[in-house]
Amino acid sequence: MDVSHERFAQYLAERLPADRAPEEALAEAHIEDLFLCCGCVDGERRALTAFSGRYLDGLDRVLARLRAPASVISEVKQVLSEQLLTARGSSPPKLAAFTGEGSLAGWLRIAATREALRLMRKGRREVPAEEELLAARPVDEGDVELDYVKRAHQKDFREAFLGALKALTSRQRNVLRYHYARDLSIDQISAIYHVHRATAARWIAGAREQLAVQTHALLAQRLGLTPEESTSLLRALRSGLEMTFRQLSSEGEG
Repeated sequence: MDVSHERFAQYLAERLPADRAPEEALAEAHIEDLFLCCGCVDGERRALTAFSGRYLDGLDRVLARLRAPASVISEVKQVLSEQLLTARGSSPPKLAAFTGEGSLAGWLRIAATREALRLMRKGRREVPAEEELLAARPVDEGDVELDYVKRAHQKDFREAFLGALKALTSRQRNVLRYHYARDLSIDQISAIYHVHRATAARWIAGAREQLAVQTHALLAQRLGLTPEESTSLLRALRSGLEMTFRQLSSEGEG
């Protein structure tokens, strides 16, 4: 790429954190990604071609995990290309905001995920989180008791499950929807909420446990279960819902 050493040194210096020693910051920065971004920000043709082929085209698989239709995937890539690579008046392209503290691929995945979710919300009737999660929940396999309850008391189970979802907070419903109905990883969810990934994982686990306990309580009430039957059902719900969510998540929690 046609980027001089002097130009890249200036570009790099503008992005290294001022509160850290230069040697330490340089050792942890993604220098190759920053070099590519420097070329793109300056409009260097080969840098722009490399960015589109290496990064934008690689977003298809990431966005497919959100069950985004082809039209949305295409629009996301077009929007990102325009926003990240095009200067606005005296303002540089938004790609100039990349500081190299994480990988460029990860930075783009987060930006693409946010844009795809925005477009999907805009382009369809808003579906309540509880309905989306219920629609995404397949029949569990492997737990005979829970499977029997679902089949023999389908209406009761559905009403209990929806009631339990509605009892969750908005954030609890949303993190479950993001992780299990839309296949977002914990890292993606933590980026959406600007929290540490351990916090996002804790939110998901807590919401899942509360969903199981509340579904159990409502179902036990509707079916008039004995204490022994109720305890057994709660164990089945915990294991069954866990199995369901693991089936729904292609990335898991790691």
